[in-house]
Amino acid sequence: RILFPMIAGAEDWDACLQEVTACRDELQSRGVEVDRLPPMGCIVDMPSAALLAGELIAHGAQILAIDIEDLARYTLGLVQNPTAAVKQLTNPAVLRLVSGILEHAREHGAQVYLCGITVAAVDAMPAYLKLGIRTFSAEPAALLPLKKLLMEQELTQ
Repeated sequence: RILFPMIAGAEDWDACLQEVTACRDELQSRGVEVDRLPPMGCIVDMPSAALLAGELIAHGAQILAIDIEDLARYTLGLVQNPTAAVKQLTNPAVLRLVSGILEHAREHGAQVYLCGITVAAVDAMPAYLKLGIRTFSAEPAALLPLKKLLMEQELTQ
């Protein structure tokens, strides 16, 4: 997989794809076989990317990896105090952005997962499980507490 961070919208995404295509073309011109490119997507770490998820998918993003702490930080204006974002992961604005991403992904068959989960963020993850997130990427110290907490959840759908 190839994931690009700090994508604000389709224009940024298209520029990344052009760079990948140029690299592939250069390799092929040197005689290196490139059968096909790996799945590509972006890290949704800015509100603009969350709001434009449908356009990103329409332009070819196959994976949307939501960096939940950064998304909360930038959505809620906590740039000067990044640790404050952990306490705001279930803020309605953040949950609504993630819900919108999931809706677009379901419509178009893109993969979505949460990434950047720290030990301090584990307690907020059941809210995302209930929204429909099924893949979580966490720092090593958060893996066991996250797994335990998620397995204790009861889902009704």
